[in-house]
Amino acid sequence: FSDIRGFTSMSEKMTPEDVVTFLREYLTVMTEAVFTHGGTVDKYIGDAIMALYNVPFEAADHAAQAVRTALAFQERLKPLAERFTARYGGTLACGVGIHTGDAVVGTIGSEQRLEYTAIGDTINLGSRLEGLTKDFNVPVIISEATYLEVRELFGTRDLGEVTVKGKAIPVKIYAVLPHQARREPRVAMEGRAAVSDGEVTVAAEIGDLSRGGVALRALAKPLDRGQIVALRLELPGQARPVTVVKAEVMWAQEDRAGLRVVDASEEDRAALAELALRSAERGADATR
Repeated sequence: FSDIRGFTSMSEKMTPEDVVTFLREYLTVMTEAVFTHGGTVDKYIGDAIMALYNVPFEAADHAAQAVRTALAFQERLKPLAERFTARYGGTLACGVGIHTGDAVVGTIGSEQRLEYTAIGDTINLGSRLEGLTKDFNVPVIISEATYLEVRELFGTRDLGEVTVKGKAIPVKIYAVLPHQARREPRVAMEGRAAVSDGEVTVAAEIGDLSRGGVALRALAKPLDRGQIVALRLELPGQARPVTVVKAEVMWAQEDRAGLRVVDASEEDRAALAELALRSAERGADATR
């Protein structure tokens, strides 16, 4: 769920025509972000957007898709917010709440009118989390269920437990940090990789990496999102290749892919972390 904070009071300074024009532009830009990251727009509720992932087609990285969308919202809002502030004053901000779980999805409604939508506790909690972004003054809040799916991919901050309307048991929530505040920043890195699914080994080049993941380019053969593979990374300054016993393909596009480290020895994880740190330090020195 996403919503423009304080838009109702802001719209009092606008003509009805201006409100419609702005909302059309805002919803168009944000909907593009949803579609880009594999989501489906369920409905618009004024300035709010309800988006679904993993439907109507399954996606192994659906939780990550939703978080990427939320972060994209923040970036895409900036030019709109600048124009809005220049014309009407005030500060435009967007809050996003994300929860991962089961829901009833399908054609739902009355005998007079039907619509494709999702209902259930999962949907209700997602909406409640969006409302909490105002209280915690953070742009994106995710549930623990979502956090467990994406913790290796995004920087997060533990916000503790909260009691939300309609839930007897407190829920644990996390703020998602902006890309630049990522817990394990990716750094550009040159090297070679071999990706194996147990039957076929595919050659690739390394684009960037961190302790928890690696981006590949120039893949000799496309990978499939959700695929589990083994990785062999030949990296500069390493006496031996770094081996990742198990990695999950989080996104794949033609000859590129992003992989999350699922299983690797502490020695190999430490080697990845050290390489990323050294590369980041060299980059910082070069800009001084």
